[in-house]
Amino acid sequence: MLASNGMNIAVIGYPYTRQNYRAVFESPNVYFILPKIWKIKDGKAEYRTENSSHIITTIAPFYHSHYPIIGGLLKGLMPAFPWLLWKLKREHNIKLVFEAHESTLLTTLYHGFFVKLFGMKHIVFSWENIPFSEKFSGIKGIIHELILRLNLLFSDAVVCGNTKCLDIFRALTNKPLARIPLAGLDPEKFKPLAIRSDHEDITFIFAGAIDRRKGLHVLLPAFKKVLDTIPSAKLVLVGSGTYEKEIALQVVDLNLPVTRISWTNHANLIDILSRGDIFVYPSIAHGGWEEQFGYSIAEASLMELPIIATKSGSINEVVLDGKTGILVEANNIQKLADAMTKLASNTSLCHEYGTTGRQYIMNNFSNGKIKECFATFFFSIQS
Repeated sequence: MLASNGMNIAVIGYPYTRQNYRAVFESPNVYFILPKIWKIKDGKAEYRTENSSHIITTIAPFYHSHYPIIGGLLKGLMPAFPWLLWKLKREHNIKLVFEAHESTLLTTLYHGFFVKLFGMKHIVFSWENIPFSEKFSGIKGIIHELILRLNLLFSDAVVCGNTKCLDIFRALTNKPLARIPLAGLDPEKFKPLAIRSDHEDITFIFAGAIDRRKGLHVLLPAFKKVLDTIPSAKLVLVGSGTYEKEIALQVVDLNLPVTRISWTNHANLIDILSRGDIFVYPSIAHGGWEEQFGYSIAEASLMELPIIATKSGSINEVVLDGKTGILVEANNIQKLADAMTKLASNTSLCHEYGTTGRQYIMNNFSNGKIKECFATFFFSIQS
């Protein structure tokens, strides 16, 4: 059980429409209130959540952050939440609600108001790793700060997804804090398969959103430089996003041997990663955002792929520089190319980084480890 004292818990938030995210909380004493349908990739794909004895689904009409005037303030809002929560409280004596929506959203405030009205503990979550004072200014900043302060007022604790986030909230509140990612990973699902040796050419893989913030416009010219030394190298880009046309044009302009695969499920991704040699994730700071964790990186590490990523955001919590991979300065084409060439030319180092990386993720971010962290923190809040 998630909580050893038998405390019943409700978990809410659109991230948990993903079954692999829910896995860390699945327990006889945990209940979910989730969107029935959650759209991703600008509506190109969607998750559908089935009702069960522990999952209640409802409508969540706002699924992105680009609405006129309101932006993303209502992202994930479930209008029927008060009634559904009251029903859960009456039937299962819910004592604590964990909310996986950011603390600057009206969604969190709406949900939190009713959690407190019904006499339950409310724990909010944040990935934010850039101080709010650096992100928001003017009228927008005033609105977000007001919402943030109100959400902290209605909350009993904050779970922070990374260390930088923890430092930010230490300066904002005296309420209990914990550093725990939103979900863990399944080492039994993501594990190396014995098919990587079926090719001789070095294959680099990127998997994630095809957006400017992921730095693919830096990766492509870096890969061009790698080809000067290793002409047989290949690059596979897996994912969908807003930057697909620009990347497609850059691939043509540079005349690169790049394979494009659209956003795919875990089963296909595992097969793709199993056929690669090195995982490259050149994330950059963009639009007031920096990488907040990097689940794609962690999945690749579990597959025993060595990682090349950037010193951006909170990536250094997932990749240990010089132990599980190589971290380079963001937006630096030459440094990225040098790291790619170095690993592509050193099979033993790739193996060392890969095996150490899998062990590191298992020890720190497996479902079992994250479940243990949540259980300990929830118990401390409720007791």
